[in-house]
Amino acid sequence: MVVKVGKYITTLLNGYYLTAKNIAFRVKLDSIRKKISPYLLTYDPHLIEGLSLKDLEEESPKFLNFYTTHGIDLALEKYGIKKILSNFGIKNLFYKIKTENYTDTLSIYDTQNYDKPMIFQLIMTMNKSFCFDNFRCNSLVIEWMTLQNYHKSFKSGKYPLPEQNYPGLGLGHIAFEMIIQIAKRLNFNYIVNTPDHFHNAVIYSKYFYFKRPSDLAIIRNLITEYPSLNLAVLSWLVTEESVVFKHNHEVLKWDPDFMITPISPCRKLKKYFTNPDYKKNYQDAISKYSFYIDFDLYLAKKRNYPLIIQKEIEIFMDSTI
Repeated sequence: MVVKVGKYITTLLNGYYLTAKNIAFRVKLDSIRKKISPYLLTYDPHLIEGLSLKDLEEESPKFLNFYTTHGIDLALEKYGIKKILSNFGIKNLFYKIKTENYTDTLSIYDTQNYDKPMIFQLIMTMNKSFCFDNFRCNSLVIEWMTLQNYHKSFKSGKYPLPEQNYPGLGLGHIAFEMIIQIAKRLNFNYIVNTPDHFHNAVIYSKYFYFKRPSDLAIIRNLITEYPSLNLAVLSWLVTEESVVFKHNHEVLKWDPDFMITPISPCRKLKKYFTNPDYKKNYQDAISKYSFYIDFDLYLAKKRNYPLIIQKEIEIFMDSTI
């Protein structure tokens, strides 16, 4: 089934996510988190007694300076994630943690051959500071996240997103809720990410607030003007710089500001997003920005697009003649 970008219009709202069903799911995960001892998440039963502190640090890096591979495996078991993955035929999990320059990477594989693609990777940074007009906050930052099933290929009617080599697992909402649990466990009040692609911003808009109102306006207007296009197609056109502003004929270059979500209600953050200036800047941008797809720019970079995306774009081109 082709997913048209227009379906996202109803959910492209700052922080629209917590429906009653979502709240119930989060409460369930909260309950599980509170029953898991922090000691079990930081404990590594495989360490050899007698190692020096330096050896322990080198042998067993901890994700976010807290989770051991044993702790991660235990958490995924308790939260029911391993059972969900088993439905995809993924029954054995292997973990790799890398810490470098204050940035931590968790990679999960279904094989001990780490040359194979991972099924999940999460890159995060702790305690980055972000500034708003009326306050500054330290946050847990999502630098990168991917979920994929490298055993599968894109079948007919499935559209790869930019930088997506394999089909997803359809577990993005669960992964996000697990990150919420990580933030609560480590006592962070905010989670931040900067969407590296247009489609990320559209999808994340259900969970995060746009710090810069013009980013939200650009996305809303673009998907409103092209509701019949698949989200992947539109994201490819933005990535390959084939979308142009009508008012000045400049290419839309994807360079958004960060997005943020509070773990619990935050008066200062709410004040920022309900401020009349934020609303005015958003409405001004809505009125100003309109777009057209430059097919000459598309043709110049056509070789960069997957064939199925090329076909969809060219069908659209023919329909506009």
